[in-house]
Parts: sequence; structure tokens; C-alpha cells
Amino acid sequence: PVLPHKTPRRSCCSAGQVSEGLEREQLLYLVRNCIHLSAEFTRRRSKLLGMLDTPEQLDGFQRYRRQLGLTHRNITEHRGGQDVVYNFFSPEVFEELGNGVSPEEVLQSLGHCAPEYRTMATNSKSGELFLFSSDRRFIIKTLSSKELILLMRMMPAYLDHIQRYPRSLIVRYAGLYLIQRGEQFLHFVVMKSVFDPQIPLHLKFDLKGSLYKRRKKAQESVGKDEDWVHSGHRLNLPLEVQREFCAQHELDAQLLESFKMMDYSVLVGVHFVEHDSFNDFLDPGWGDGYLVSEDLKEVYLVGIIDHSIKYGIKKQAENLLRVAQGTSDRASCVSADTYAERQLHFLYHKVMSNPSAMDIGTEGRLRVDLFGAEELIAADWNGASDPYVTVKLGLCVKHTATVPVNCNPTWNCSLYLPVHQAHRDQELKITVWDEDHLKSLRGNDDFLGRLSVPMTWILQGPVDLRNAELSDVSKGRLSLRCLFESADEIVDDSLLAKASPKQPSRSVACCVCSPLYRTA
Repeated sequence: PVLPHKTPRRSCCSAGQVSEGLEREQLLYLVRNCIHLSAEFTRRRSKLLGMLDTPEQLDGFQRYRRQLGLTHRNITEHRGGQDVVYNFFSPEVFEELGNGVSPEEVLQSLGHCAPEYRTMATNSKSGELFLFSSDRRFIIKTLSSKELILLMRMMPAYLDHIQRYPRSLIVRYAGLYLIQRGEQFLHFVVMKSVFDPQIPLHLKFDLKGSLYKRRKKAQESVGKDEDWVHSGHRLNLPLEVQREFCAQHELDAQLLESFKMMDYSVLVGVHFVEHDSFNDFLDPGWGDGYLVSEDLKEVYLVGIIDHSIKYGIKKQAENLLRVAQGTSDRASCVSADTYAERQLHFLYHKVMSNPSAMDIGTEGRLRVDLFGAEELIAADWNGASDPYVTVKLGLCVKHTATVPVNCNPTWNCSLYLPVHQAHRDQELKITVWDEDHLKSLRGNDDFLGRLSVPMTWILQGPVDLRNAELSDVSKGRLSLRCLFESADEIVDDSLLAKASPKQPSRSVACCVCSPLYRTA
């Protein structure tokens, strides 16, 4: 797509700054008019292209329409003595999504004939302007120019992901827009609400996967991670649905990680149906845009939101500050891969109702027997290391205990990882680390070497690696064994509680040893 020029700093779109040069009524008119023009244009163009879509030209024409998703269109209106330029990006992408974000539905909720927009109260610290449609089906959120460009670059991959995984938890977008009036710029996005307005919610939570300063204030209605944990609430879903849910979240998080996105949230709404006739039409598990608890007493609405923040130079500097303060692993600002791993770990162990049974995925589980290592690098000043091993498949990470002051450690332990369908073409990554206890002085743990084993090898049979040379280091060898157990081979799920005994040191979801999830 044609990217917008960089705008001056004074044009950033926080709620206060937007209203400096525009009265509220002017602002709402411009937003409404931009959305209406975009939806009407897309609707008319789609109707025209539909008339040209013949069976003889189906394949070529569909390829052409697919390329339309990379377009940038603009319409100019002369208003108040100056030109107003309405820009909308990739409108055909959002039309292809369907599922509540079609041009007709956008016009009905946000067009000229729709009722007045409402201001939305949020927990956001960024100062964006939030509006929602009168029927509460759509949300309008202002963005910075960098956030808009990031979302635009993501759109082709986003469309492919949503079409490939219809159960994706990522919020459904309905439009990306830029309004220019003179030297004033307004960037905003329209998205479908995660919460169905026809299902009243009794509990709402915004979960990032971190417990560091994540408690709601007295005047806030949406709980955060600490509130979730202290409430003792869980998603009480059928076990197979829990695994499918976590597998889908991992796929979504991997997409966001590929664009170095972080600081996104899993938004959870809970509706109690104990005294509601709604449960007469429910079945446990996946519903149409919602999930139903195993006992039919709760309905969950879940979505991933606020993924327009990139782990760039500014965020890296913030993370370095957190390292110096000794809170880098607990704080929200961490690298994109660590953020995704930590959030998935939080879902497995704090959100699902049966975390002890989550060592098995939709396809089965992977057992990694770690025996020991020899001649590891001495990373500490005392001429030794404090080694431990992490094994990573997808975004799921497990680790051994730390062996203090030893370059020839012995672990003799087994680690279990869930295996989902998407893991079949991925690699198992084994990394050896030296634990540093004073990260505020020395930074993160020291790297001692790595190995990679394709899952295609492991799926064919057990893989034994004896004294395998570690890569990317001058010396060091590791011995381990990998074995895949299919879901069909694991008959009794109750045995899974014994699959991953607690380690004596810590249990974390990332390669950086975090004190947040220490068990001892």
C-alpha cells in the first residue's frame, strides 16, 4: 500500500490533542463521513465486480480481487473553506473478512443514518480517543501514524490468517483510516467489538500475562491479571476445547510476534447463565463467537486486542531500564517473543481450569529426556557456570533445574511439551543457559549453546542425541532423547497430572529466567 507521509509531532492523535484544533461536533462528523464514504465505495465496487465475476474467469478474477486488498484510496471534500482528504486503506481486505464487518453492517452501525456515537471509558494509559457505535457492535480508536503503518503492513498476513483460522482470537478489523484537514491529521481504526452487545457480561478482564502492576483501580470496571488470579476464576471448558483454545492463541501470538508486536491483551468477558433461559440453546465448547463452559453455567467472550505496539528502539530502551531496576521479566515491556511466550504460559497455568492436563496438545505431547552436558563454557568469574536447559516448541517453553557451579552438569529429568497441528513442521529448540542471579548488574542469563531438532524427525520415531556438539559456541556437548506420544496413545488424561513434576528451582515461560513464576 501507499504509506502516508510522516506527520509532525503536533499531529499525534491522543484524545486531548485531536480536540485542540477540532470541535467535538466537527471531529465526529469527519470520522462518520470518512467511514461512510469508505463503506459505500467498497459496497458499490463489490457489487460491480460481482457482476463481472463469471465462471470462465473465476480463478484469474479472484487473484485480481485479492490484490485489491493492498490499495490506498482517498476522497477529497471541500468543507469550511479548506479541503478535507479522507484516506482509507485496504478496504477490500475487510470486506473479505465478512463475519460482522461487511460494508453493509458498518454503514448500519456507523454511517450517516446510524445513531450518535458514544464515548468509551477504558483502562488505556496512551490517551487515545475511544468511541463506540450506539448498538455497541463497533469501536473506533485513534492511532499514531506509526501504529497505522504497522497495521497496514500486517493486513495481507492478517487476512490470510483469519481465512485460514476462522476461530482466531484476534479482533476483527473493519477499516483503517486517515483524515487530513490542512496540517491536522487524524489516524484511526474501526474494529468489531469482542463482546456481543446481546450477551450481558457480569465479569470483564484485560489479561497481558504479567502480574507486575496489573491490578485495576477503584474506578475501573475491567479487571486485570492480578484481579483474575485473586478471583480464582478459570475458563471451565471441556478439556479438548482448552487445548484447541491454547493452540489457537499460540497461532495468533506467533503472527503478532512475526511483526514484533507486543503489549496486546486477551480480553475476557464472562456471562453467568444460571438463571437465564439462554442455556437452553447452548452446548459445551465452541459457539458462534463465544465459548460455553462444560457445566453450561458460563459463557465466555474472548479476543486479542491492542496489538498495534511494536517492540522498537523506544521499547528496547524501556526494557533496558527495567533490567537495571531488576523488573525486566515481570514488567509488560519485554521483547515480542518473550511477551508471546509469557502470555501463553499465563493462559496454560492461570486461565485454563485444568493446567495439570495441558502437557498434551491437540496432536499429542513431546517428551524430552535431558541427561547431562559436558565441557560447557565457564561464564562466571569463578571459572564455572550455573547451567540449565530450556526446550521450546512453538511458544511453549519448559526448563530443567539449575545445577550450580558445574560445567559438566547432570539433570536426568524429563520435560513434556504439548504438540499441536502447527508444530508438525516446526523445530524443537534446545538452549543451554548460565543463570545470573543479579540481573540488574549483569543483565540477562548467559548463552551457553543450542541445538535444533526438526519435528519431522521426532514424528518418525525416537531421536537420541548423545554428546551432541552445541552450536554457536566454542565448546560444549549435550545428551538428550526426544519421543513423541500421539493423543491416541494417551488414553487416560488423569495420568497427565504426573507428567510434569514440579522443578525445585523455577517454572517460567521464557528463556530468560523470571522470578515471577518461581516455585521455590
